[in-house]
Amino acid sequence: MSYRGLILDFGGVVTTDFYGALAAFCVRQGLPPDALVHVLRDTTEGHEALAGVEPGRISQRAYEKTLARLLGINDNGLPARSVPRI
Repeated sequence: MSYRGLILDFGGVVTTDFYGALAAFCVRQGLPPDALVHVLRDTTEGHEALAGVEPGRISQRAYEKTLARLLGINDNGLPARSVPRI
């Protein structure tokens, strides 16, 4: 038997709670806890950026720049800042 794919349920199963992680990131950046969810759900540009980065229509870097601009934060090192320091 050969396998052609793997389906995983990441949010809260393989990883920590997804929305909790987004809220914690926002708080670390000095933003309201729901700022990132708001940008991704409620703004056309944020929603389109997410829809573009998932299938690779826009680069990860372009996505980071868009999110940072919409959130009003610096885009420098954004992925590294999304991981909490232990």
